[in-house]
Amino acid sequence: MAVLEEDATPQRAILRVSAKWGRYRVLVTEIVSGTREYRYYVLDGDLVTAGFDNAPDLRATDLKYGQQAKRHYGENVPHLHRNNKTGLELTEEMTCADFIAWLKENLSEAWQNTDQERL
Repeated sequence: MAVLEEDATPQRAILRVSAKWGRYRVLVTEIVSGTREYRYYVLDGDLVTAGFDNAPDLRATDLKYGQQAKRHYGENVPHLHRNNKTGLELTEEMTCADFIAWLKENLSEAWQNTDQERL
């Protein structure tokens, strides 16, 4: 596991971490600045296997709010990117602990077959 960025001021805190999960690369970003944004991504090479976000995303906002979406552009919307970001679905907000539980449940084979450093 490698800490890519760790920075804090009185107004905000940022943490970015990269780790291996079997053959996958896992990227975790947490940003707290009055609100909490996160990005939890699983990459297979350069392809996004799964990417959980709680950030502004036009497609997620359109999906959540339909015809009222323009009023909500710029708001954080929890969502999941799949299939190299071609698929998108709304989710509940998640924590890093939730993400690790998701990894164990959905990519347990990769976890069991790794000799890499674990999260």
